[in-house]
Amino acid sequence: MEILRKRLLSVSSSSPEKIKKSKGVSLSGDPDTVFAEEDTMDSTMTQPGGKNFIDQMIIAMQDERVVKTMAIAVADLVGSKLKEHIRCLENRVVQLENEVKEKNSEMTHIYDRLDELEQYGRREGIRISGVVETEGESTDDLVVTIGQHIGVKISKNDLNRSHRVGHPEKYNATQNPRPIIVRFKGYYTKRDFVKNASNLQAIKQSNATDVLKKHPLSINDDLTKTRAELAYKVRKMCREKKFDKTWVRDGIIFVKTATGRVVLIKSQSEFQSLVEDTSLKLTTSREPNQHSAEINQSINESFVDLSP
Repeated sequence: MEILRKRLLSVSSSSPEKIKKSKGVSLSGDPDTVFAEEDTMDSTMTQPGGKNFIDQMIIAMQDERVVKTMAIAVADLVGSKLKEHIRCLENRVVQLENEVKEKNSEMTHIYDRLDELEQYGRREGIRISGVVETEGESTDDLVVTIGQHIGVKISKNDLNRSHRVGHPEKYNATQNPRPIIVRFKGYYTKRDFVKNASNLQAIKQSNATDVLKKHPLSINDDLTKTRAELAYKVRKMCREKKFDKTWVRDGIIFVKTATGRVVLIKSQSEFQSLVEDTSLKLTTSREPNQHSAEINQSINESFVDLSP
C-alpha cells in the first residue's frame, strides 16, 4: 500500500510542463487533442487538494469493508458475464446432443433399410448344413437329391447356383463340413424346399448316401449377418426358456412368447423392444386383420423350426 501511495504522490507532484508533454490518444487524429478524462485527471492530480484525495483513497483501500465491497462488485460483474457465457455453452451442448441423437437415429434407419434390401436379395436363397464334403462333389446334384427325399421335385434347371461357403481351413470335411448355399431361380421353389424341411428326418431311413446320413441335416433361409446374429440371440433365449418357439420365414424372425403372442423381428431395435417387453414395432404396411391372418398361417405351416 505504501508503494501505491508513493506512486500516486509522484504523479501528483509532477510539474504542469511535464504533464503537458505526455500525449494522450486523439479521437480525431490530432496529436494536440487528448481524452477529456486524461485532462481532468491531470488537473485534479496537480491541484493543491490532490494529495489529500490520494491519501483518502489509500486510507479507504485499507478498510476491509471497502475492499470487500469492491470485491463483491467485481465478482458480481464477472460472475454475471461468466454465468451468461456458461448458459450459452450449455445450450449449445444440448443442441449438439440433440443433433447427434437425430443423426444416430437416421443412421440406424439407413442400416436397417440396407439390411432389409440385402435380405430381400436373398429371398431365393437357402443354406443346407450337415452334408459331408467330398472331393469332386457336385453340390447341384446333392441339392436335387435332398429335394427328392423331402418331397420336392426339382432339377438342376431350377437352380441358379450352389456351392460351399466358408474357408476350408476352418472346417472339417467329415466332422464339421461347410454348409451349402443354394440360390434358386424362382421364389416358390425355394419356399417349397424350406416348407418341406421337416421331412429331413426321413433321409435317415432312406437309401440315401452316407454323405447325407452322417450328420443331422438342416435347411434354413440365407440370412444377412445382422439377422443371423438376431436369430442366434433368439434361439439362445429359447434355450433359456424365455421364449417358447422361434422360426424364420423369408428372412423374418418369428418368436412365440410364453404367453402365446407371436412377434416379428427384423432389426435390433425390434429385438430390444421384445426383450424389454415394451411396445413392439410390427409391420404396419398391411391391415391388422391381414397381418394376424398371415401370422396364424405361418404357425400352421411347417417351416424350419430353429428352436432347440
